[in-house]
Amino acid sequence: MKLESFLTFVKGSRIDSIVDKPETVAKKTEKVRYITINDFTSLDGEEKYISLNKKHSLAEEEDILLNSQSQKTYRGIRGVYAHNFLKVLIDYNQMIDLFAAKKIDSEFVNARTLKSFFYHYFNSKAFENQYLASSLAQKIDFESIMIRKPYNRLIEIINKINLNEDSFANISNIEELNTVEKEIHDTKREIIRLNLEIASLFDSITSKEGNPESGKVKVGDIFTFAEEEVLESEDQKNKRVPFVQSYSFAGNNTVKSNKLTSDIELRSNRVFKFVEDDLLFSTYNKPLKSLAIAEFEGYTGYGVFVIKEFNKNIVNREFTIYLLKTDYFHNIISKFYKGRERRSIDIDDFKKVTFYIPSYEKQLKFSETYNKNIMERIHLTRKLNKLEKQYNDSLTQIFI
Repeated sequence: MKLESFLTFVKGSRIDSIVDKPETVAKKTEKVRYITINDFTSLDGEEKYISLNKKHSLAEEEDILLNSQSQKTYRGIRGVYAHNFLKVLIDYNQMIDLFAAKKIDSEFVNARTLKSFFYHYFNSKAFENQYLASSLAQKIDFESIMIRKPYNRLIEIINKINLNEDSFANISNIEELNTVEKEIHDTKREIIRLNLEIASLFDSITSKEGNPESGKVKVGDIFTFAEEEVLESEDQKNKRVPFVQSYSFAGNNTVKSNKLTSDIELRSNRVFKFVEDDLLFSTYNKPLKSLAIAEFEGYTGYGVFVIKEFNKNIVNREFTIYLLKTDYFHNIISKFYKGRERRSIDIDDFKKVTFYIPSYEKQLKFSETYNKNIMERIHLTRKLNKLEKQYNDSLTQIFI
């Protein structure tokens, strides 16, 4: 059967006006959350709100939102959803006919169970396989995707309920999925809360208002950078070493050794050597805010700055690591970027960048809070990984 036998897809709204960021709770109540992919995929994004009008497509928390450009499925937020979402509506008349044909009591035909069934199905490998089979075409027509698994599986669930009302075997699995998925959602929200908490603390100590003791500093006065090297010796002729480029950054303050470079290649370029615990900072505006703490020795070229030391009389290391990834810092250095599409900043201009920095005492207090915050986020991230594995394993058991 086709998905259109059960479901209707309603496209989201394209927003032309600037999306407002609420400043107060009062303002927030006058508006509606504007939902984008970033709300589900980023753990440090800001909530955005807009004024609701008749043109907007509105979702409730339990509604299913399907990414129209991929197989990803979301729910759990009420608000106006962006144009790259499809809201999934269930045709309950068709479903009731299906249940009636199997002589199932209507008490088992409830919106929550059916929504949950299709939500979890859309997250499963079974649907992914159907999606990939249909994605050979340039445009995905979700309504026309042919499905067997959910239809047959739904019949199996119905039959099992009918035969054994005490077990609710597969419905219990669906309910367990709901429980695990809610725990995943709650864990993500807690990580977001911690991210916003530390961001708020940073904003409070770096703003000029209320921080009269803040001083202006120059990048060149607080960092010592690796010196450029020209490799000419024959000693490493056959040795291959890690070489880091701007696209090597993997997020979470880490960098990938995705390229082993021969000594011959290194000697043909001017390079910078880094060792474990050095800071690597991308000179390009894309990828933005790329910073990593080196976990191995290697070399890099002009696309990455190597920060060797801090001026400990002026800056605290943990505070500075956080600072280098913030909008606050990148808005300042963006004025020095050169080029068109892939803009970059050179080392001399970078050293001239000046900005306000809080007192060392406030940096230390921030560092203490930041370290506690990091430990909590590590714990929650591990928990999240286990929950997501449990969820995906359960999907496989139910739908494949």
